Amino acid sequence: MKIPELAPLIDNEPQASQVRVLSINKAPVFNKFPSFPLLSTTSTTNSCKCPQVLIADDDTFQHLYYNILFQKSFNSKDLSPELKPLKVQLCFSGEELLECHIEVRKCGCKRLILMIIDYQMGKGKLNGIDTSFAVRKSGYNGFVLLRTSETQESLKFLHGNFDEILEDKIISAFVVKTDLRQGKEIIQSALKAMKI
Repeated sequence: MKIPELAPLIDNEPQASQVRVLSINKAPVFNKFPSFPLLSTTSTTNSCKCPQVLIADDDTFQHLYYNILFQKSFNSKDLSPELKPLKVQLCFSGEELLECHIEVRKCGCKRLILMIIDYQMGKGKLNGIDTSFAVRKSGYNGFVLLRTSETQESLKFLHGNFDEILEDKIISAFVVKTDLRQGKEIIQSALKAMKI
């Protein structure tokens, strides 16, 4: 049985329809993953429901990866009390991430501390660099991780000013998706360093 394609294929990026994790009779179809609280504790001083982490990636396989990463990999003792419970919002495009960011700004809570953005999120959609510029223009000054399948060389070819974008902290850090260890370390460092 062929698993239905859930997202457009992107060069060098594994898709959910290409990876067989377990055998099932019918593949689940996810239209949108909701935000989810992580690392819950019994005491929380903030009643705000805004996410501290916004992620934009058009691939449902990557959404599964982030779900597992944030639920299993980060120990609550590594986080400051202001980050508990950690809440993550998954988006399928830069446009959706910007909409979520607008809602967080309306709240005024300033809880948002980390954005993780893919570069290529579908034909006709904002790419990760354009999304990063848009969130910076809207006043976000937190950590932005560009986590993508593209190499740094290919991004320099596509964006001649890519080194300047990194120097000017439009993008705080860059990591290739295949480097899982470095990606996890960057995210963990950003969470430890940021205070609300």
